[in-house]
Amino acid sequence: MDRRSFEPMTCSCYALFRSCSMGKEDAMRVQLAEQAQEILGQSDVVIITERVDDVALLIGQMVTMGFPEVLDRHIPRHWKQRRISWGWTAVIWLAYILTEGDHRKVSVETYLKGMHHTLSRLTTQVIEPLDFSDDRLSHLLKH
Repeated sequence: MDRRSFEPMTCSCYALFRSCSMGKEDAMRVQLAEQAQEILGQSDVVIITERVDDVALLIGQMVTMGFPEVLDRHIPRHWKQRRISWGWTAVIWLAYILTEGDHRKVSVETYLKGMHHTLSRLTTQVIEPLDFSDDRLSHLLKH
């Protein structure tokens, strides 16, 4: 967002709070809350909190390297395969391993439940816990 987008919000907040001491961050929070209300069509704002750590950096680096596309070219797609590709499955699993220091397949599904919204936004993929089941990850390891 450029600086001009904060000025109208600061003025409307001035009238609301009778003070112009509101900073740019506060004005942005109010603006984002109003946008969330418009999108959700509700008067109550729904806030989803997830721990991000270094997952965004790791996934971003792997995407920059073209990792999902390279794996998708070399791992054949199965006719029963779920929506998410093998490349994206590997990228998310590697980010999990590097972030958590845990290579066990069994704990990935639980981890995804707590990171569902963040991972969906980072990868622009529809991610479901079943996409990272033990069977699916075992199949990925065979390649």
